[in-house]
Amino acid sequence: MLQQIDDLGLQWYYDRAMEIYQNKTGIIPEITELRIIFSIYGYLGVDNMVYEGPTLEILGSDDLNNSPFGRSVFFASFQPDGTLNLINILK
Repeated sequence: MLQQIDDLGLQWYYDRAMEIYQNKTGIIPEITELRIIFSIYGYLGVDNMVYEGPTLEILGSDDLNNSPFGRSVFFASFQPDGTLNLINILK
């Protein structure tokens, strides 16, 4: 599982999340903070498919009026092979 993530590379997951965001909103977001989380648990994903196993999650945020915490723009969850579990457009 970690080898699959390594083979694709973290940049691939980020680029894919950005591409999906752009396709859904028509906007290219300015991401100033990125959190990448690796976890293992069950997930209700795309088309209500249940996925149980490791996930790579990305939370992209922007700078909201120079706030130290920013504002979340999107949250994406992927399986190690790159399959999208879900994406939430937060802004």
